[in-house]
Amino acid sequence: MIKKIIIVCIFILLSCIGIYVYVTKPATDYFTLKSEETFDSTSQFVDVKEDYLSKIVVITGVVTKIDPVSPFVSITLDSSFVFSFEMTKTEKNFFLGEKIKVKSRFVGFDDLFEEYSFTDCNILD
Repeated sequence: MIKKIIIVCIFILLSCIGIYVYVTKPATDYFTLKSEETFDSTSQFVDVKEDYLSKIVVITGVVTKIDPVSPFVSITLDSSFVFSFEMTKTEKNFFLGEKIKVKSRFVGFDDLFEEYSFTDCNILD
């Protein structure tokens, strides 16, 4: 009987340690990760978008819309690629018609608005 109690206690202890390690694990920092692929234009990305869902890519395009909504700035490239920048992490000022290169994580395509959405964005020089 004591053996069973000791085994159960060890199992509970190991489970608690595993849960603690999982919960306190830091979040992924997408700003420091390398990109999976670099695209020289948005049209190149459209052909292979399914392969890069939740992956980090670099895309070059022309700014067609700027939407500053605190604490984020949404930049639209080539009328259908929406990038969300955190204002605290981006020192860059954006201008309409400017060609920029953005490193970001692709989160999906919105069928309703026909837009490609990206998060964790960073401007590359």
